[in-house]
Amino acid sequence: MDHYTLFQEYLQADHQIDEFYHTLAQALGLSDSALWVLWCLVERGDGCTQKDICRQVSISKQTVHSSVRKLERDGFLSLRPREGREVSLFLTAQGQELVREKVLPIMAAERAAAGGG
Repeated sequence: MDHYTLFQEYLQADHQIDEFYHTLAQALGLSDSALWVLWCLVERGDGCTQKDICRQVSISKQTVHSSVRKLERDGFLSLRPREGREVSLFLTAQGQELVREKVLPIMAAERAAAGGG
């Protein structure tokens, strides 16, 4: 198989994965970016920044910022200032419950599908 065909197959698979997580987020009543913000908070832990999230999931700063503000308005996140313009993100009790109900089961299914339990 030539490099071009292999690259095209990779792009198609990447698109299918994106579509899968988009459909999954919609079914959970979340935006794609909200799902990734919450996912990153689980993986990185409370106190991560919007910049951390942008780097981890390659979403624009504006998209992450909008999602964080909505999650904050909805009572799922609290923000604490850091040096400069950075803020640390923390799940509220309501946010922790949302993660338990919606994000952790997806992460567990991913691990199981990958053979990791």
